[in-house]
Amino acid sequence: MSATERIVVTGMGVVSPLGTGIDAFHQALAAGKSGVSPIDFPWPTAYATLRGGRVPDGDFAPFVPAEAKLGRASQLAVASARLALDHAGIAPSTHRPDRIGVVVGTAFGDATEFEDEWQRFRECGAAAPRAQGPLWMRLGNLAERISVAFGLEGPNHLITSTCAAGNHAIAWSAALLEAGTADVMLAVGADTIGFVDILGFTRLLLQAPERCQPFDRHRKGTILSEGAAVLVLETLSGAKRRSATILAEVLGYGTSCDAAGPFASNVTDTRALRIAFGRALRKARISPDAIDHVSAHGSGTRLNDQKETLFLKQALGERAYRVPVSAIKAMLGHTQGAAALLEAVACVLTLTRRVMYPTINYETPDPKCDLDYLPNEAREGDVETILSNAFGVGGNNALVVFRRWDG
Repeated sequence: MSATERIVVTGMGVVSPLGTGIDAFHQALAAGKSGVSPIDFPWPTAYATLRGGRVPDGDFAPFVPAEAKLGRASQLAVASARLALDHAGIAPSTHRPDRIGVVVGTAFGDATEFEDEWQRFRECGAAAPRAQGPLWMRLGNLAERISVAFGLEGPNHLITSTCAAGNHAIAWSAALLEAGTADVMLAVGADTIGFVDILGFTRLLLQAPERCQPFDRHRKGTILSEGAAVLVLETLSGAKRRSATILAEVLGYGTSCDAAGPFASNVTDTRALRIAFGRALRKARISPDAIDHVSAHGSGTRLNDQKETLFLKQALGERAYRVPVSAIKAMLGHTQGAAALLEAVACVLTLTRRVMYPTINYETPDPKCDLDYLPNEAREGDVETILSNAFGVGGNNALVVFRRWDG
């Protein structure tokens, strides 16, 4: 195996506030629906009404083993993996289980389990009922739980680079395939909404009071959400050997770090973003002119949206004004570690179904964010190559380039 081996997508799974399964997800995105609504939360916040993106329990419970005792993020991850494996037609019985691996990207994993136990301790003290097993063994093991659920014995990794973790999972999965370490990789993103999330985002004034409005002049922040998504990745030669349906190609990827520290990013300093972009282009062996659609990080925060717009202008040149940019966090909310993988699924759906998804809640143009953000309505069109951006807390940047598969 070599780094020139082509990496393709052969299956996808989605569990999201907009629907479970790729058809429901596509239909909701194309219609510009919102998955954000008022949610109940067990701890007080700064908002009279707290809004977020929740997945109904009934949407994912049928895809989680009944006997499994899993935290909510693990349940979302296992359910999306089940959907993706079925979509790809892959099972340990048809593949060597030691050749199927998992890389999960997350921000907090099953931290809600820790929070629940801490709350019980606060209320009951030493008499609080104990959860099964030490908490430190259960906080970061989403990848292990997927492997246990499906008997997967290949590489097993967890990446916690916050909002960029999903694209990091895709990049690392592709690298393992290129190295010949596995035949099939599940690139997974999963997160739920925890107390630490809400507390941090509200105190930093990053949580919008009502809705997420990426690139709008009056944007007030993001909306926290939950969900999970999976891409099944294989080498092209391996996919052809088993006559798999190929959905798209992972053409390239690039990563970098701002090295500025958490929440210290400079709005005009896009150097690290451009480094990641250059690496992705070199890996893909294309020029910037090949990019004809962008899946934006588009978090709806004042700094991030302005900085991403500036980066796209520098990366794409004058063409930036003619390249449609989609920000689906306006519909989904910010699913944190799952965000980039949900957006990756949307990229593949755009390539296969020839629909670019809208940026809803866009009302007032911002002079500093002046690109074509596909305001409020989906747009049909043939797209060949998509750049998907993911920028995480601490300056973690991960960019992935997807290309349409024409056989």
